[in-house]
Amino acid sequence: MLPESLADWALFLDFDGTLVDIAPTPDAVVLEPSLHSALGDLAGQLDGALAIVSGRPIAELDHFLAPLRLAAAGVHGQEMRAADGSRKDLSPDLDFAALRQAVDSLTGRHPALLLEDKGYALALHTRAAPELAAECLAILAPLVEADPALALLKGHCVFEIKAAGVDKGLALRRFMQEPPFAGRKPLFVGDDTTDEDGIAAAQALGGLGVRIGAATSGATVKLESPGPFRQWLMDQAKPSP
Repeated sequence: MLPESLADWALFLDFDGTLVDIAPTPDAVVLEPSLHSALGDLAGQLDGALAIVSGRPIAELDHFLAPLRLAAAGVHGQEMRAADGSRKDLSPDLDFAALRQAVDSLTGRHPALLLEDKGYALALHTRAAPELAAECLAILAPLVEADPALALLKGHCVFEIKAAGVDKGLALRRFMQEPPFAGRKPLFVGDDTTDEDGIAAAQALGGLGVRIGAATSGATVKLESPGPFRQWLMDQAKPSP
């Protein structure tokens, strides 16, 4: 069950598939105005203890959330903006040369594949060509395994290469070490395998993990679709009678 009140909680929210529906391309998502308003209201009610934790870069999150500038972790925790607006990014020394060559070769042969360069990570989207997923994995996996500094994430119709040891769980733990998150119970909500680290971290700290749209998950709470969660968020944002 989701909490009846968020008075003692800190919210950590995935973006794609959680706050917005998955779209054919990353730039085609739409955040409903009523939900946008609710996020701003909730951030105020929680004294800023609401963070967006996403695979997207923070700059993209800001674009969709404008004029809101919430606490955020981008690129699965590689980028981090605290509630006070200060940046606390991690800056690993990554070499994407061999991977970029392999990905460019794949996209050259298969124009339906979409490469998203996030700076600290490369994302290869197979949404328009799911039948190519096995070929992409067969090429990318050995290259990532050969470099201990890298990790391969498999999400909804996407393969993402990022820094090893950096994930949404690490992002949550970093947030929880400082105000306004410290001392609260963490609630992490996501819809993808890439969110399981955040879910596990929240529950390990005595909080709650929510997984949307998956039967197999370590989350305490599982929801079939994001609709009920979004409605709960908007209900929580309403002033008490």
